[in-house]
Amino acid sequence: MTTIAYRDGMLAADTMLVADNAIYGFGRKAYRAGRILFAAAGCTARAQRFRDWMRRGMQGDVPDMHAEKEGDGATGYVYTPDGVEVSFFPNTPPLAAKAEFYAHGSGGWIALGAMEAGATAEEAVRAAAKWDNNTGGDITVLRHTTP
Repeated sequence: MTTIAYRDGMLAADTMLVADNAIYGFGRKAYRAGRILFAAAGCTARAQRFRDWMRRGMQGDVPDMHAEKEGDGATGYVYTPDGVEVSFFPNTPPLAAKAEFYAHGSGGWIALGAMEAGATAEEAVRAAAKWDNNTGGDITVLRHTTP
């Protein structure tokens, strides 16, 4: 499971990898591709396909993110320098949205509440790690660069 949060040009994500309610390791979930920040949640293998596609400059088709079995899908999130979030859900076209802040994953509701109370994206993921059993490990923090 995962917690991803974005606010004011900052993307934060936990690093704990969970399968069948067991921690099986730690790995990065948030990345940079030029001035774009992005993250992925869900099945690690599918999330890595999304990461590789982003690093190739989004060349070719969006990788298959759908689940062949329950809990085996992934979702990708892209953040532009002007704060637009583009979500890549399985079996649907990309969805663009503009909001004050965003949070996703098992601790997403906790992170949203923390940001509503004024927390940064990093503080929001830390709050989720405190209260959500599926969020933990180090927190990756990335910021948009200025041109």
